[in-house]
Amino acid sequence: MARVGSLKTPWRSLTVAFAAILVMLVPDRSHGEARPPFGGKVVGSLSSAPSSVDPLFARSHAELTLVTLVFDSLYREGVPGSPEPHLAAALPTFSADGLEARVLLKVGVYFHDGRPVRAIDALWSLRRAAKAREMEWALAPVKGITRDGETIVFSLHRPAPELASLLALPQLAITPAGRPPKASAPVGSGPFRVRRLAFEGRRLELVASEDHFGGRPFVDEILLRWFDREGDEARAYEAGEADFSFRGAVAFAGHSPKHPTSSVEGEAVLLAYLGFGKRHGGLLADRDFRRAVSLALNRGSFRHVGAGERVIPTSVLGPPGSKEQAGVTLVAQPEAARATLRQVQSRLRLKAMPPLEIMVDRTRLDDADVAARVLSSLDRIGLNVVIRSVEPPELARRVAAGDCDLYVSQLVSPSRDPLHERAMALSMTGDPWAASRLRKGDLALATYTHAFLERLPIVPIYYRTVRVHFRKALRGFTLDGNGTPELAGVYWWED
Repeated sequence: MARVGSLKTPWRSLTVAFAAILVMLVPDRSHGEARPPFGGKVVGSLSSAPSSVDPLFARSHAELTLVTLVFDSLYREGVPGSPEPHLAAALPTFSADGLEARVLLKVGVYFHDGRPVRAIDALWSLRRAAKAREMEWALAPVKGITRDGETIVFSLHRPAPELASLLALPQLAITPAGRPPKASAPVGSGPFRVRRLAFEGRRLELVASEDHFGGRPFVDEILLRWFDREGDEARAYEAGEADFSFRGAVAFAGHSPKHPTSSVEGEAVLLAYLGFGKRHGGLLADRDFRRAVSLALNRGSFRHVGAGERVIPTSVLGPPGSKEQAGVTLVAQPEAARATLRQVQSRLRLKAMPPLEIMVDRTRLDDADVAARVLSSLDRIGLNVVIRSVEPPELARRVAAGDCDLYVSQLVSPSRDPLHERAMALSMTGDPWAASRLRKGDLALATYTHAFLERLPIVPIYYRTVRVHFRKALRGFTLDGNGTPELAGVYWWED
């Protein structure tokens, strides 16, 4: 049965008709509308260019936005701590001793190229994830993965009641045959399929998947763009050339956008951090050097980074309001940083500290501002630092290869479980510590918090919220727990 392009098979027509009937049963929304209508196009933004289209390596806000639109995982996060079946037909069933879990897949689910989503696809996707050192922690309780027909069978190192929550991570989304998606044409099973991804043109074009098992999106098309000049995104929204914007509704104070505007702001889930490469191996890998860098930062200076979102400077992991944030010192400690650097220099027998480079993503506009403030702090403790702005693919390639000194990046917590954030942060450099602890069943949050402070794989700078401005006629605009727009539920409704 054909399922590619814009072909309309009888089954597709029945699916769309049935979806429309279901939508008519939705209770009235605001302003008296009877039901959300189908059709139309939405033009908006990604917060930056995606460095990768592979769910396995989704870390930034833009990458997670792409993943949630194009791919599906076995489960998805509902109420915190309560995963819901998605590609899976039900929650895992465990053996009496808890050392085996079985997950049955739903039938009638298709990838965008028309192939059915089968257990073999899930098997190879999860096996690939288990081999990636950065994501090894997510499948740490799993000893082996096999299949029995359309059921995925997990053999476990220990009883793992949290298995469904782990399988809900967007990074564990299922791809055809478990292969890495093609950069120019990623194929998933999500609510939208990719019509065109043009990195040079700075745009992602999406088309609604008419037979998505979760229901057809209301809008037909979505165009998402990214920018590398301050003010361009807000200017486009102000002129009516976009329907939503992350970087403000107007480019200049006193102006007004062309259309009536609403806004929504999520939780502070986006962590900006300073990462370390391997170009000056022994120095950059030294925990005391990293600690000196952290001590040098004047975190209070980062409060006004961004386009009006709430910014909460931090030196530790833990969302605003958590006990980890109590008593956090935001003031720079240059004398302690210099003393620590002297110890490092003596221990490593360095005649002088080498000049260092901070790399930033050209399309993540706040990162250049962050890097400038980091440079100012490090200059005060005697480090010679320059900033280099590069395209996202080059940044991703060089960070993966360790071919850099310092870099500014962001991490969006993979779920609302704080343990997952710490485990991911500890594993970003390929350190197997978190995976080994999770394999043994150590789920004490304090253990991972302490390990992060001791190992300091990255230096936290601030948490911030995601704020989106959008046309009032674009109804149903919400943010999920990761602060990514849930565009499958938006629809046009003019008063």
